[in-house]
Amino acid sequence: MKRFKNILCVIEPGKDSTAVVEQAARLSENNQARLTIMSVLPALANHNGLLEDYAMVNELEALSLKAQQQTVEKLMESYRQRVKIDVEVSTGRTSIEVIRKILRDDHDLVIKCPDATNGSSHAFSGEDKQLLRKCPCPVWMTRLQKGETYHRILAAVDVDDNHAPEVLKTRQALNESVMTLAGSLAVSEFAELSIVSA
Repeated sequence: MKRFKNILCVIEPGKDSTAVVEQAARLSENNQARLTIMSVLPALANHNGLLEDYAMVNELEALSLKAQQQTVEKLMESYRQRVKIDVEVSTGRTSIEVIRKILRDDHDLVIKCPDATNGSSHAFSGEDKQLLRKCPCPVWMTRLQKGETYHRILAAVDVDDNHAPEVLKTRQALNESVMTLAGSLAVSEFAELSIVSA
């Protein structure tokens, strides 16, 4: 069973993140893992390029970062009794900043609520799709509500062996990774694990 050692939980500024933080804290506690909460603010655009505007933009960004840092720190107070939590607030594009953080600090799991910007509760935003495509570690998009837990986990694997040997080796390694991660999450969540292949 894979035990997570360094979990990154990404929260959206201005949104209720209690459920995803609770999920990350519980998983971190169960795995005795480090937990980092990250929040990425959009960068402020500078339209006309005047020097005074740069100073104003930098000052506004610094104030925004400080306010968000304080907000996240306050949200973490009740969880710090259970698990050690680091907080990082930055500016930029969420997917890029999260991937930079993972590469810098060697995180082995990202937990995030999907950011459905088009009003649909079932679609991923462009930033979420980018993170899912490019992230160097597993990404767990969760829509849990506060107080809920997972009862069933589904792992999808590809058991078709009609591929070239080098492709088959890669697919088998991916299947093993999916099964290991799903098994670890199922044990951690005390959930039923189902395996599907189509």
